[in-house]
Amino acid sequence: MRVLFLGTAGGGGLPQWNCNCPYCNKARRESIPRREESCIAISVDSDSWILVDAPPVIGSLIAKYGVFSPSNVRGTSLRSLILTHTDINHMLGMFTFRGPTTHMDAYLTLYSTKTTQTLINDYFKANSIIKVKWYTLELNVWNRLKDMQGKELGLEVFPLSVPGKPPTYHWQEEEGTTVALLIKSNEGKSVLYAPVVRIITEELKRFMDKSDCVIFDGTFWEEEELLKYDPKGKRAKEIGHITVVDSLDILKECKARYKIYTHINNTNPLNDPASREYMRVLSSGVIVAYDGMELFI
Repeated sequence: MRVLFLGTAGGGGLPQWNCNCPYCNKARRESIPRREESCIAISVDSDSWILVDAPPVIGSLIAKYGVFSPSNVRGTSLRSLILTHTDINHMLGMFTFRGPTTHMDAYLTLYSTKTTQTLINDYFKANSIIKVKWYTLELNVWNRLKDMQGKELGLEVFPLSVPGKPPTYHWQEEEGTTVALLIKSNEGKSVLYAPVVRIITEELKRFMDKSDCVIFDGTFWEEEELLKYDPKGKRAKEIGHITVVDSLDILKECKARYKIYTHINNTNPLNDPASREYMRVLSSGVIVAYDGMELFI
């Protein structure tokens, strides 16, 4: 299984358009790497790809990475999209997959929970705009992924509803609003993708231990991080994220071969590879993801 990290930032990216915190400042001066908003792509054959989440910048990311280049005048190696969350930082880029009204064929399949599908269609009328074949991602069971022709893509997904955050346009948490995805290949290799987690439940911890690779919520280093830079900011758990300080020991003891933080907020010292916090994470056997990073599992 091949995993490509297209983006690794929290909402707004690094640098964030309206922020001049130390890390946004450094990123603008290119003294630390820039980050786009978090999403990954997975493939079992390097020809057909499944996209996990679609931030607003997804069109530019697809153009940036050559594995998605069309082989003909029209086309894409993307076969499917899975959504982990209803917030715009995770799904707004799905509107990239729109098309002219004269072109009625769907471009790819889309998998999301029923809650996500309902909210996106109620607020954004997505079903009348984007060219996708939409499947309901059933919670707590294995879902086999298919392309537009019904061909199986060699991956199945087990979505687990986790405590996270409500979408900003509908501030009410419901089952299926935030999910962690256990993604498994036909060969039995598995990746747990959980970019938004407020509480690590016992069930989620079991999923972490049974995975070959855990890609986890690294949004904030500490609980009051935002308050350092924004007097109107909120604490990490108030907006749906466990901190690295609280999760690091759990990841350190996790049985997965690869343990990786992603969804790094612009205020997080993990943005700076020279920081003490970054070194502490590395010394714990945990990786801080970066844009363009690849894994072969």
